[in-house]
Amino acid sequence: MMQEKEKKSELCKFVGANLREIRAKMNLSQETVANETSLSVSHYRGIEQGRGNPSIQTLERISDTLHISLQEILTRGMHSAPDYFSLQDFALSEEDTLFFKNLLQQIIDLLVYKK
Repeated sequence: MMQEKEKKSELCKFVGANLREIRAKMNLSQETVANETSLSVSHYRGIEQGRGNPSIQTLERISDTLHISLQEILTRGMHSAPDYFSLQDFALSEEDTLFFKNLLQQIIDLLVYKK
């Protein structure tokens, strides 16, 4: 069973990888994104490397700078994301696991798009 701290660490790495991929596709440097979001370069670099644990407000500032949705940062590449709803963690059937993954996506959609 995955420990809570390990899950947070994996999530930070997942978000960081998404940010790195998005930024690289836009041909922006880490320095540019950091400066435009009022973050230190080392702080932003740590977020991309999965060492930082950015707040929602920080992720919103980054998403504004990159002109993408917060949802994009949180869900890009979900097919390869760590499986936070593993069967052994929750003893769920595959059908129930899929249901809860879809429910989580709907919650994220509501939080991101409801203003």
